[in-house]
Amino acid sequence: MDNKDLVQKAVEHFRDYPQPCCLCGITGSFVGIFIPDNPQKYGAPENKTRFFVYSLCDNCERLKDKATLVENKFLSNLHSLS
Repeated sequence: MDNKDLVQKAVEHFRDYPQPCCLCGITGSFVGIFIPDNPQKYGAPENKTRFFVYSLCDNCERLKDKATLVENKFLSNLHSLS
C-alpha cells in the first residue's frame, strides 16, 4: 500500500467516524491532512514521510491561523511524548 492509499483510508475513516476537533475537542466536521515539510522534525525516520489526518469543528475551521495552530498542536503533542 502506498502513501496515497494510506492517506485515502485515513481520510475515509475520519469521514465515516467523526473525530474530536484537534484544537478544541468538540465533534469535528472537517477532515484535514498535515504533511510536514520536515518529516524528521515530527519523528519520521530519515528518507520517510509522515502525515497527520485530523478533524476540525466548524468554529476552528474558520480560524484564519488554523494551519499554524494545528502544526503547533502536533509539535506540542510529539514533544510531550519524549
